[in-house]
Amino acid sequence: MAIQQLHGLIAAAHSPFDASGALQLSVVEQQAAFFREMDLIGVFVGGSTGEWFSLTIDERRALIEAWSAHASGLVLIAHVGGVAVKDAQALAAHAESLGVDAVSCLVQPDAGIETAEQAIDYLEAVASAAPNTSAFYYDMPTVTGVDVPLDVLLKAAMARVPTLAGAKFTHTDLATLTRAMQVSSTLQVLMGRDEMLLGALATGVTAAVGSTYNYAAPAYQRIINAVERGDLAEAQRANVEVVQFIEALVEAGVLQGGKAIMGWMGVNVGEPRPPYEQFDKEPFHATVAGMPVFARPLSTCH
Repeated sequence: MAIQQLHGLIAAAHSPFDASGALQLSVVEQQAAFFREMDLIGVFVGGSTGEWFSLTIDERRALIEAWSAHASGLVLIAHVGGVAVKDAQALAAHAESLGVDAVSCLVQPDAGIETAEQAIDYLEAVASAAPNTSAFYYDMPTVTGVDVPLDVLLKAAMARVPTLAGAKFTHTDLATLTRAMQVSSTLQVLMGRDEMLLGALATGVTAAVGSTYNYAAPAYQRIINAVERGDLAEAQRANVEVVQFIEALVEAGVLQGGKAIMGWMGVNVGEPRPPYEQFDKEPFHATVAGMPVFARPLSTCH
């Protein structure tokens, strides 16, 4: 069944770990409740924010299972790519068996995939394992090395991937985004760079997937609401708040800082797995605690 056109924010969920670094799937229910509290429309599971690269195939299957049990009221998109084709196909088939709304597919990095044709070969093979589920291409050249304009890739993919629903565009090139938006009215491009949301809305994007939506969705919803009202000045003010926060987050580390913030908001998703290192949380907390972007006040740093 084809996924309906999406309108709103989708959290790229953190994978929750306990103190030993093992998956702590009991936290998924808390994450889902928090996302509903923030009026998010969906969740993107097992992506870069979800540290797919540090999870085993069995862990990724278990994570999708946990989210399928608790995602009521949320659109559930499962990332199944980034690994060998056979493993990605197994994940896609499993996700479809659980009734996810869509799968998403990042091509396998460091596998010699460079051209549009090679990327579509991978996407076609993976999508074929979930023939009744919408599929989004995950466009992230900084990770995959596939630096093909998204519009070019989508045009070619439409003829070969019958379940193609669009793409997650984790990029800053708004000209390419604009061209991709014009490829077909049946496709949807989801913005994947949080700090580019305002520009993406101007191109016609109606939905976005992001890591900071896990805890700072209200700031982005202020941007969306202001744009819908035609209040560009307010949208710009809210955008400045977002960009200033992301600057501090990048300096600390997006995963490390984001997971720390989740803990300070009462949803403990643990620390990132290696190779990410622990960082000094106190200076980061002091920098961001007073910023007007969070869905809940941040507790004292600990």
